[in-house]
Amino acid sequence: MKIARILLTGLICFSMMLSFAACDGSKESKPVDPKTSLTSDQQDVIDQTASSLPKIELENKDVIWLAWWELAEEDAEVALFKSAYGGNIINRFTNWENRYTTLSAQVMGGDAPDIFPFEADNFPTGVISQMYAPIDDLIDLEDDVWADTKEIMEKYKWGDHYYCVVPYTYEGDLLIYNREIIDEHGLDDPYDLYVQNKWDWKAFKDMLLDFVDKDEDRYGLGGWNPEYALISTTGVPMIGSKDGQLVNNLKAPEVQRAQKFLGELNDEGLNYPFEEFNWSDNLSFIAEGKMLFYAGGSWQVKDEFCNPLKQDIGDKVFFVPFPKDPDADKYYQDVTNGADVHMLIKGAPNPEGVAAWQNVRRVAKYDKEADAVGRQKMIDDYNMSEEMLDFFDELRAPGTFSPVFDFRKGLGTEITKDGGPLENTIHGPFRAGTSYIELVEENYDAIDYALNDINKSTN
Repeated sequence: MKIARILLTGLICFSMMLSFAACDGSKESKPVDPKTSLTSDQQDVIDQTASSLPKIELENKDVIWLAWWELAEEDAEVALFKSAYGGNIINRFTNWENRYTTLSAQVMGGDAPDIFPFEADNFPTGVISQMYAPIDDLIDLEDDVWADTKEIMEKYKWGDHYYCVVPYTYEGDLLIYNREIIDEHGLDDPYDLYVQNKWDWKAFKDMLLDFVDKDEDRYGLGGWNPEYALISTTGVPMIGSKDGQLVNNLKAPEVQRAQKFLGELNDEGLNYPFEEFNWSDNLSFIAEGKMLFYAGGSWQVKDEFCNPLKQDIGDKVFFVPFPKDPDADKYYQDVTNGADVHMLIKGAPNPEGVAAWQNVRRVAKYDKEADAVGRQKMIDDYNMSEEMLDFFDELRAPGTFSPVFDFRKGLGTEITKDGGPLENTIHGPFRAGTSYIELVEENYDAIDYALNDINKSTN
């Protein structure tokens, strides 16, 4: 059953940021309890919103979520689902390493969960192997309530079907930095440059050049895999899709230009030397003033999962999107790791409940009173500032960026594994200063073969 349009902004406006909590791998199931109790006023907002939702009676009120973290963090959504439909989110826990083994065992054993987290490294392979089911009949994308996410949902499309429920426009990977250090070194605040439409590759590199001094323990760009986000700012994914077929763009001029820029960052010593620190990312260097930028996700500015920055969240630490490609026609951002995207499992026992749950998640984005409550909870629970929350609102607003989805991770383990041909080609210039042209010459055919193999399976 499809739920009609209703206007509401969720208390969960920003509590939907991913939390990668460790789990014990057991199959224990239990209804989610909100992480922090709602006040009576907050519950009144939830109940008022619930009373405005379409009246439907769910035959099965339990939606089963299998993941390595709880949905308990999204307490407002859970409360709204319960208030509106008597719905329960049932958590089944698995550890990250065994997640797909656990999922397969439950599906094959006739005890499938309903929903599972989206991961780029299993898309589209998870669809091809019939692990996931399309959501076309569950979500009415022509409904106004989904209008703001229609463009980004198109990016997650495979073949003629939609498989990924994207509840809001993803802001993409971020560059996290320490404002106090920016000020101490007389640098322009990257946020100010962004507001002035001056935040591009050149401004980014100039800032790195001004800051980096390895003799003084000052390093440039850290974090895992910033190459992905930087290349996507060209607007051309390394592995794209056209007419339901994967396309190899490794030889595209835009990708080559981005890799040339990344190689220059390596040549000039502006990347963080992982090998010198036993492959530790040292996020704490941001707080200590030893690293200018850390490439990461929005969840990393939440103190619960980011202990090195815990005391600095509201004060010193801020973030900007990856800089604009000065030669691109638009401001593009990578949405491949889309936050809080859910997948419907093939054979899910309660698709009707999933439809209601996903629509609750989506409509919980509009009501101003509910939004104010959600913002206050983020300030109280996670020490985030009003400025941060305002900026997240802006970054997630439709039209701020043009989304780019790259299929680089979901092509099969032999091609995309660490040390494999695609990963070596992507990371070689920035990590090791290897010639991108030579890497493409060496690996292009193997990558193309894998793409053609996948394309044949979809014909």
